[in-house]
Amino acid sequence: MAIVAGVDFGTLSVRVTIVDTGKGRLGSGIAEYPLHRKKEDPDHATQSHADHMRALGEAVHKAVSSANISGDQVAALAIDTTGSSVIPVGEKLEPLSDYYLWCDHRSWREAALITETARRRKLDAIDWCGGVYSSEWGFSKLLHWLRHNPDLRDRFVTAFEHCDMVTAVLCGTTEPSHSARSICAMGHKWLWNESLGGLPAEDFLVAVDPLLKGVREKLNGRYATSDKLAGTLSPDWATKLGLRCEIPIPVGAFDAHWDAIGAGARTGDVVNVVGTSTCIVAMSDEIRLIPGVCGVVPGSVHPKKTGVEAGLSATGDIFEAIARRAGTTVPVLSQSLASYRPGQTGLLRLTWDNGDRTVLVNPELGGITLGWNLLNTPQDELFAAIEGTAFHTRVILERMEKFGVPIRRVINSGGIPQKNMVLNQIYANVLNKPVLIPRSDVTSLGSAIFAALAAGAFRTIEDAQAALCPAYRVVDPEPEGARVYEDLYALYRELYFAFGKRRKCAAHTAPRRRRCERNLMRLGNLRQEVLEANLELVRRGLVLYTFGNASGIARDEGLVVIKPSGVPYEKMKPEDLVVTDLDGKIIEGVLRPSSDLPTHLILYRAFAGIGGVAHTHSRRATAWAQARKEIPCLGTTHADYFHGPVPLTKPLTPKEIRSGYEVNTGHAIVRRFKNQQPLRSPGVLVAGHGPFCWGTTPAEAAHNAVVLEEIAAMALETITANPKASSISKHLQEKHFFRKHGSTAYYGQK
Repeated sequence: MAIVAGVDFGTLSVRVTIVDTGKGRLGSGIAEYPLHRKKEDPDHATQSHADHMRALGEAVHKAVSSANISGDQVAALAIDTTGSSVIPVGEKLEPLSDYYLWCDHRSWREAALITETARRRKLDAIDWCGGVYSSEWGFSKLLHWLRHNPDLRDRFVTAFEHCDMVTAVLCGTTEPSHSARSICAMGHKWLWNESLGGLPAEDFLVAVDPLLKGVREKLNGRYATSDKLAGTLSPDWATKLGLRCEIPIPVGAFDAHWDAIGAGARTGDVVNVVGTSTCIVAMSDEIRLIPGVCGVVPGSVHPKKTGVEAGLSATGDIFEAIARRAGTTVPVLSQSLASYRPGQTGLLRLTWDNGDRTVLVNPELGGITLGWNLLNTPQDELFAAIEGTAFHTRVILERMEKFGVPIRRVINSGGIPQKNMVLNQIYANVLNKPVLIPRSDVTSLGSAIFAALAAGAFRTIEDAQAALCPAYRVVDPEPEGARVYEDLYALYRELYFAFGKRRKCAAHTAPRRRRCERNLMRLGNLRQEVLEANLELVRRGLVLYTFGNASGIARDEGLVVIKPSGVPYEKMKPEDLVVTDLDGKIIEGVLRPSSDLPTHLILYRAFAGIGGVAHTHSRRATAWAQARKEIPCLGTTHADYFHGPVPLTKPLTPKEIRSGYEVNTGHAIVRRFKNQQPLRSPGVLVAGHGPFCWGTTPAEAAHNAVVLEEIAAMALETITANPKASSISKHLQEKHFFRKHGSTAYYGQK
């Protein structure tokens, strides 16, 4: 038997629980710390490392006093935290800034870039976190910090997840390579996968952004599951905490994952850890990918099983916001909810107030409430919000079950289910399954279990759970309520995927609406740029009648603007241009987009650096394409724009022509550039068809199309004048290309 301390760092406070492995919970202590938000930027959420460590000391002393023991009786200490909460550090683990908290979404652009690059380069690791990288995760937060703190980059040594930073500090570790890194944290949030060689390769990270060069090596350390030790408590921190020095500290983890262990979860159970947000945790004996789910990581929950994580970006935070707007509190607002019947409010709530974590993985979504009338009350909104979180949870559980995760029991854990039986009944009715609620709060009990294992008090996690986990209250579904919710859920599910699909600015809260307005302004500017690019092709004589097309992309919004099909150029106005998403779905416009749209979309998805595409049937460039000949670099005009010959695709097969012709044209171009940088050769000849050009903007794409036609004409005349003409020397080609392009360029005015 042993006495141990379990530590749980939440969003607003840290709880320390003292547990006797023979008697159970002896006492606990809580200390708060501030969360730094900015009214002008709802995506901003940070916390101070110093505040965390001060609060930890305060909570430990309170817990020891509450347990009526002396500090030297504590035999082990274990830490769980929120995540991904990331802190960049310098030498000797000196914090260079505050933590980017899990709910800090400033890195949504970086997350989108990581996703796009991973898909383009077919990074296997992205599939293990649901196919989409999130702004709640490590690499996106770190890249945002690197981009916005140029003065601190030289001092950057590494970055830590909160759970790893705290354990390293408590163990007195000052060298990152000696620190323990949690497989739970790094697997779910940093694309770490043991079967794939650990973290993503250096060339992938550099392809995302050169600022990530060297970061892979800097994220070194001992990657381990939580049945391994991070170290022992240092003398300095033993004194500060009032505990015995050199007691064992296991590798840390995320709070929700250990809360699942504290809730008694076994294989076949799913645990909804409902707090400020909801983390949904399950375990499986199999390893299977699940699209849209935050992560499938062997060893992240139970060291011997595969952990599966999903969740809602806000739950309790939404309830608090509703109460705050009503000038009251959630407990007061909840008093009358027990008398509500399923669906009686007439409201249907899509609870995206802080974005969607699973399964859409879109932090830019905002909440939607449908069905308002003049008599609806704040209580109605709260009840509808609880229903909405339950419906969203069902969407997630269905996705998990579809991909092989067994769900035999549903356990509602976390602080809110302990206090709100209305929520538990709604969940039971919506899920149409019994919901189990631990009879006592299990916050920090999971960390106490891992501390007990580190102290040698139990042989297995299951032994510790049998001894320490509380019994359950069971809430059964009500037949009539389940029937009503079955009908409402069908409507909710349809709206969830319809409104949630990435498109122009749907469903935003007020701050996001301001961002939406800025996006619309940028989209209006892009329409004008694309129109000008199309007209430039006409002015330069590259198109006849309605031949050809130009497009542009708004990367942040994932929207493409393109010429409509068959519309004469002289009649075309900005509002005639068609806006689509990257799947080709029309977002704005009443005309059909260019028939070449699928080719443009393939190029935008494959070539991350391009911002515009221009396609023509200009006479001389098309002649080379029809002759199925690359244009050799015969002179310096060519070398100024193309690094080598103008490439030629392979001809399409009959099968590729019969089915998906335009898509396969795009794939043929991408295949031709497999080992070539698109912006170094900003155009291609499609065999038997004609040229496609691109650039960083629509105007640049049109410019390159004009240049390509001139290069094609010069080459034809050169070969006519001298059929034996050959390419200029490699040295001359390199000189002319790199005096205009790259870091050593010196042509023109700076």
